[in-house]
Amino acid sequence: MTSLALGADRIGVGIACAVAGFACFSAGDAVSKWLIGSRGISAFELFFFFGLFALPVAVAHALRSGGWDRLRPRLPGATLLRSALITASAISAAWAFGRLPLADVYALLFATPILVTALSVPVLGEAVGRHRWAAVIVGFLGILVMLRPGLAAFDPGHAAALASPLFFSVALIVSRRIGRRESDAAQLATLFLAMVLGGGAVLPFVWVAPDALGLLGLAAGGVLSAAGHILLIRALHSAPPSAVTPFQYSQMIWGVLYGLVLFGDTIDAVTMAGAAVVIGSGLYILWRETRRRSGVMLDLC
Repeated sequence: MTSLALGADRIGVGIACAVAGFACFSAGDAVSKWLIGSRGISAFELFFFFGLFALPVAVAHALRSGGWDRLRPRLPGATLLRSALITASAISAAWAFGRLPLADVYALLFATPILVTALSVPVLGEAVGRHRWAAVIVGFLGILVMLRPGLAAFDPGHAAALASPLFFSVALIVSRRIGRRESDAAQLATLFLAMVLGGGAVLPFVWVAPDALGLLGLAAGGVLSAAGHILLIRALHSAPPSAVTPFQYSQMIWGVLYGLVLFGDTIDAVTMAGAAVVIGSGLYILWRETRRRSGVMLDLC
């Protein structure tokens, strides 16, 4: 088998892992919506248990792939900050899932590439050319189409759904600062530990004793979260980010499907149109970023 064929096989494995990983995240989001809506579990309690059940899976994965040393952060401050931001993003998203249809929340979460591009200028001092700035502006117009300010009722869930990609975008910028200096295992274990500590700090004020079915759902959510992250790490080790990242948008398919089948959600044509604009803008930004980083000069695109 030629090296070209081997490379194609690795990219195929990476894409398969990405699709499976994002499917795990979507299933976990559906579990979150059910626990919050039907079991009265708060987002803080939810992620306390998710982290509690995910942490042993992450530790076991680290031990299989390199031992205890891989769990020790080399950059504890930056790694903890990244984990806290991702935890805040996840809690915001879960709270939004409890109030809005899954697909509506996903449509707003997909603003992450747009926000990262906009924030990379003041935070990282990166040069962003006119093409990507145009995509950022078009993406924000897509968000306005979905929110329809002045024409449709604004639910607090919309604010939470917008806060989530903002937190996550800052986390990605911190990840850029960290680069490859921190191991995947340490970042993963720190993330789930941050969920336990962050959720646990608020837990006494929001505690609702879960019944047996609720506890099973909390365990399933934690395992799905760990599995999704591990699959995504495997995907990024097998294929370049440009081949993996676009498959995040497959979550919209799962969101619509779970929403219709499990929760009776519907999504209107205006929201779908706005989501298409946001997704299109995000994909264009990812494409321009890929071209720029591959050395193709696009007038500082």
